[in-house]
Amino acid sequence: MLHRTLVLLAVVATARAAASDAEPTSSFDARRYGVFLHGGIGTPHGFGGVSLQAAPVEFLAFEVGAGWGFTGVQASGASVI
Repeated sequence: MLHRTLVLLAVVATARAAASDAEPTSSFDARRYGVFLHGGIGTPHGFGGVSLQAAPVEFLAFEVGAGWGFTGVQASGASVI
């Protein structure tokens, strides 16, 4: 019985050590790309549209989009620092 208890404690201690050594992942690492739906009046995407965003580094993102508005097809682009 003592042997089983010691083995169980060793397994729990090893699992806790492995969990504490793991580096936390940021939301930036998990999501570098985005797809957005837009709607409204007078927006860069018109009445409704879609845009795609890519962030090659944490402090810079590029976005391109297209939609349908008063004048027909509308396009937009942006960079975000």
